[in-house]
This record gives sequence, C-alpha cells and structure tokens, in this order.
Amino acid sequence: MWAAAVFLYVFLSGVSPFLDDSIEETTANILKVDFSYPARYFANISSDACLLLTRLLVSQANQRPTARQCLDMAWFHQKTSPSNVIPSDRLQNLMERRKTKQSIAV
Repeated sequence: MWAAAVFLYVFLSGVSPFLDDSIEETTANILKVDFSYPARYFANISSDACLLLTRLLVSQANQRPTARQCLDMAWFHQKTSPSNVIPSDRLQNLMERRKTKQSIAV
C-alpha cells in the first residue's frame, strides 16, 4: 500500500513526496515519513485525496488501511471529473532529477 500511495501522490501532483536535494536527504525524508502537500501542486486536489494519502503514508504497515478499506474511502466515491491536468513538464522534471541523482550516485 506504501508504493500505491507514493504512485498516487506522483499521479495527483506530478512531484515525488520525498525527493530532496540529495540521496541522504531523500532517504531521511522516507524514514521520517516527512512529506507535505505544497499548495502549488495540491491547490486543486481534494481533501479526500490528501486524507487517503495521509492514511497510507505511515511508517507502520499495520496502521495503513487495506486495499479494500481504501476503496471504501470517500475519494473513490466522488462524482466529480478532473478539472486540471498535471503539466507534463512537471513529470519530466521529476524524471530528469531522478536520472541525474542516479548518475551522480554511481
């Protein structure tokens, strides 16, 4: 469920929840579960979506909801259609940052 939450965060915002300036900082963010919902990326994201992410992105696996419990959460039952599209350059920047950091680490 952790991986699904990270994917959903990226899918909704176009940015990584934990990515930082160095591998060490990124690792520390993951270990501390240090993430936020920056307004410039989450201004049009529902509070139900953020609540789902908050419940999934916890360090203790036994404290995360199951897939079945997630499907019962309000975000999956919203009747609205997406009103905004993530700019493709945001995702492209994320991928470029990851590639650069991987090449530096090698």
